[in-house]
Amino acid sequence: MLDENGHGVPARKGQNVIFRNGIQTSWKQDGYLKKFYITYMDLRADTPQIESAAGGVIVLDPDTQLSDADLLENTSTPQRERVFFENLHGNFEVGLWDTQTLSTELEPFGYHEFAHVLEGEVTLREADGTEHHFKSGDVFFVPAGTLCSWHVPRYLRKYYAALNPAIRPQRTAP
Repeated sequence: MLDENGHGVPARKGQNVIFRNGIQTSWKQDGYLKKFYITYMDLRADTPQIESAAGGVIVLDPDTQLSDADLLENTSTPQRERVFFENLHGNFEVGLWDTQTLSTELEPFGYHEFAHVLEGEVTLREADGTEHHFKSGDVFFVPAGTLCSWHVPRYLRKYYAALNPAIRPQRTAP
């Protein structure tokens, strides 16, 4: 990805990339590319005015390891998370999350989530009993409000992009 000055931010196979809105970038690639992507644009929200593209492209390294400093509080099983990006409205974030064995109750999922499984596996069960099994390398999307339960038999590590539709961006007055 090239910024407005032609400075490049390289990404390689297996890496995930975040592009912040409001920056000017161009794309240069050699060879074939397969990508899964999510975009979020709320037409009711103002587009941020950003002076520079510096820091606007973030390449996530799949070898990033979480530590005890990333441990979440008040969870029934040890879970760790590191947020790499949060938008200015506080309703969209991208991060890395992991957990050991985990089983949740059937309940409405609280936000839209696009996930890329880096390690381990998870089974999501919907209210009608339909099961979706995801393993390392798989990508999936869970819409907010989906009645589902999660079952992680051993370990799961994933990148996620999550949008909380309950938090509405505010427009500034003209």
